[in-house]
Amino acid sequence: YYKNTPKHYALDQEDIKKAIKKMEDFIVDNPDSPLLEEARKIILEARTRLAQKEYDSGSFYFKIAEWKAASIYFQLVVDDYTDTQYGALALYRLAEIAFKEARYPDALEKLNSFISIYPTSELVPKAQKYIEKINLQINSSNDSGGS
Repeated sequence: YYKNTPKHYALDQEDIKKAIKKMEDFIVDNPDSPLLEEARKIILEARTRLAQKEYDSGSFYFKIAEWKAASIYFQLVVDDYTDTQYGALALYRLAEIAFKEARYPDALEKLNSFISIYPTSELVPKAQKYIEKINLQINSSNDSGGS
């Protein structure tokens, strides 16, 4: 199945889902096979393609400021594809959306999760800057609200 799947992630990926299932079955049925690493590699490549498709859909909606639609796609990536590079990117985007919608506690939670789960990501410095902005926002709201 895998060899016959479209190489471009945006095309129909039904066969890739079948390939993942076949590879997972192979791993379960043949735990001592010398082909295990190759099977795992194929699964990760296939899952990465599926994740990219969902992530790019979310990015499209993010670019046009359709936060709800973007969130749906990014959450799907976070829920189903955390083992791919797109898991990190999607979680970061969800935090950005929460920030843009002024849902600061939610943004803070997502940013802290992002830093905790993906401490080596190149986006960690940006996440830390968002956290600083949120803390300033929360502190200024507390200062003005308490007067």
